[in-house]
Amino acid sequence: MAPGRAAAMMAALASRAASIAMHSAQTPTLSMDKGRLEDPQSRIEDPANRLKKTAAEIADRLARDVAQLEEPTDRLGEVENLSAGGPKATRESDTRSFQWSEKRLGPPMLESKACSVAWNSDAPFSAWQEQDPPIFPEAGIGARRRMRPLEDMDYQLFLPRHWSNNSLYPYPVVIYLHSKAERKWAVMNSGSLPRLLARNQSTSFDNRSCWCLNSSFEQVEMFQENMASTTEAYDTSAAPASIAPTRADCDFADTFRALVIMPQGWTGQEYPGWYTTQFEKLTALTRAIMKKFNGDADRVIVTGVAEGAKGALKYASTTGSGLVASVIVADAPNATFNGTGLDDVPVLASGDEGAGLAGMDDLVLSLKGRTHGTAFTRYRRYVTSPGPADPSFGGRYNHSSDLLYRDQTLWQWAFSKRIRGGRGKWDLPELDYVAVGGDHHSQPRRPDNVPVGADDGSQPRQPDSTKPSRPHHAKSTSYKKPNYHW
Repeated sequence: MAPGRAAAMMAALASRAASIAMHSAQTPTLSMDKGRLEDPQSRIEDPANRLKKTAAEIADRLARDVAQLEEPTDRLGEVENLSAGGPKATRESDTRSFQWSEKRLGPPMLESKACSVAWNSDAPFSAWQEQDPPIFPEAGIGARRRMRPLEDMDYQLFLPRHWSNNSLYPYPVVIYLHSKAERKWAVMNSGSLPRLLARNQSTSFDNRSCWCLNSSFEQVEMFQENMASTTEAYDTSAAPASIAPTRADCDFADTFRALVIMPQGWTGQEYPGWYTTQFEKLTALTRAIMKKFNGDADRVIVTGVAEGAKGALKYASTTGSGLVASVIVADAPNATFNGTGLDDVPVLASGDEGAGLAGMDDLVLSLKGRTHGTAFTRYRRYVTSPGPADPSFGGRYNHSSDLLYRDQTLWQWAFSKRIRGGRGKWDLPELDYVAVGGDHHSQPRRPDNVPVGADDGSQPRQPDSTKPSRPHHAKSTSYKKPNYHW
């Protein structure tokens, strides 16, 4: 609040206090009805005591008001709510709501600090013991939120921090399908992609606001690809190459440029997996989200870990056939491909040597066997990968997804894949104009957050400085200029 306004409020409060004190000092008038006065002296309060009590109450009010005026405000922490009735963003000073994962005190941690600060890896609390996040009636810009069920499906939704409803620049859509363990919201949000989508990445077992992989992953080795071969999943003749992965990505949620839909397929101890019933609901949910929140129907990416990865492949080859631009599968040695429904769909698989020997290598070979399969199949086979983020969480295989999802080159690959006529295929109304020029969301991260490097295509490009003209059908009274604030 401005200093002038604060001073004016303080003066008004002081004036009010003086007025109350003056009236409180006056002797109260007693009724002359003796029948109603049993003991007049006991009913009369000492004016001096009453004045002291009133002054104390006023002082408490003043102290609370001053504290509110002086309290620093995290403007970004006051996440904008989007009305459930439409995509119009509103700022309501008295009704803002947020959850702890949306709040961060100060700027993001530096990777060096996040990876050097001490933390208790033997914490007694597991995400399984943690309460699930609350349900919000509205989506939040720059936030991952659990939403009210839509199309008969529970889900979480992430909107980019600089989201806008300018249909000239729609956002890529990522569908994240959970594994069996991640059927509980708190477990889903404690690792993998959902955890990176929180501004505050701390959990019940890790109090750091930025999630860092342990020091053994300062360098990792990865086998080289053999993209031209249909008989080798990777280059078995070459030695693994050493790479320096991103151990911590503290501002991932602030800079990621896609809508992320995280549906809940099942909740109990049962193990139904991802099947047609959920896929039909998922298609309807994705269609509704794209329509309401400016999703790009030409760039829908489906991904998942373990059972979620199996579901991603099955969805892209069955119900979602023709709707999906690319598929990302991680740590799913039990996944299989039946040979149909994925022609010309780019698929990137990820796992470590243990998962590869258990079945990931066979999956990659079957994907390479598609028509043009060698051109549409990528494989990231690490020598080793991190274990579960939650120390209490078990599993037969490690989590290469924790290396994969924070790798910017993955999202550059995924965001570059498109289908044609996506809006028609998703049964969305066609736009009556065509966007011409640079695509502001062609790169996964905001340009001002990426180190400047050679212009070799590996770095995000700056937005096109040429502003598009007003569409011919738009009226000057209702047309909103595109959002050029980056």
